[in-house]
Amino acid sequence: QLFGPSPAGFMVVQVLWHAMASLGVQRLARLLGASRHAALAGGLIFALHPVAVAPVSMLMARSDVVAACALVWCAVGWVGWCRAGRCANLLLLAAALVLALGSKEAAVIAPLIMGGWVLADPASRARWRRAALPLAAAAGLTVAYLVIRSRVLASDAAGLESVRTVLDPLRIWACLARYLQNLFPLWLTSGVRDVSPGEAASGPFIAAGLLTLGVALALTLWAGIRRRWEIVWALCWIGMALGPVLITAEIHVPAAGGKFPMADRWLYHALAPSAVIWALLLQHAEAAVGDRPQGRLARPAALVILGAAGPGQAALHPWP
Repeated sequence: QLFGPSPAGFMVVQVLWHAMASLGVQRLARLLGASRHAALAGGLIFALHPVAVAPVSMLMARSDVVAACALVWCAVGWVGWCRAGRCANLLLLAAALVLALGSKEAAVIAPLIMGGWVLADPASRARWRRAALPLAAAAGLTVAYLVIRSRVLASDAAGLESVRTVLDPLRIWACLARYLQNLFPLWLTSGVRDVSPGEAASGPFIAAGLLTLGVALALTLWAGIRRRWEIVWALCWIGMALGPVLITAEIHVPAAGGKFPMADRWLYHALAPSAVIWALLLQHAEAAVGDRPQGRLARPAALVILGAAGPGQAALHPWP
């Protein structure tokens, strides 16, 4: 083995994938109009978020980390291609898409993310001919991947080739609310854990869930009214990333014991678009404040707060 019996080398590779994803978040935020300060803040939110601790710490979650990283860079290449063309963007898109699909089946949402951007961005809609062929190729590659995956699992892992879905309103409500709550930045610990049906139906949980979903709905309406379609697109990306784990019937989680299973590594796939949203909101706040003294103080203050969250998370979640 390249690293011998020590797990340190594998952990370094895992952290490097996460760091590459953080750079992708920063680059995507810049492409969507965020300033350097706001994009850096978005990258830091992703890099230091407590939701990332578990998947980055567990080698068994390598597929989640690599797939999420590749999807971010797939979005970078796609937005760049739709807006400016250039073969480099197309090559980045192709390489990232192949890497994402080769890492985990969660990456099958890539064509939906790409198509959503064409619908959301007026400039991309105006150049739809540029987007049509790569989008069709990405969709074809994804369908081929699903067919091959099903046949391989049918022959080598009988019973795993089919996925049964179930629409349990209480489960969808509880898990979606808890996942969205944990996408807010500046938490020092992750609150993602299995939720029992009794807890999900309790008054405090329902109140917190209603508040969370109300904030998400308000943000969506505000972005639509203000024509901030890039924020709407990122919100849809979050929904597409979380959707499969909310409706898949059999998710084998040890010791779930009749509870609704949840995991940080599943939420990790929605962390990148949420960090981009926070960067864009920070950019909006900067523009609203302008060059007033409080605006000049807000930028370094935000970076200091985000930077201070890192040591706190490291102290609360020591990595092996």
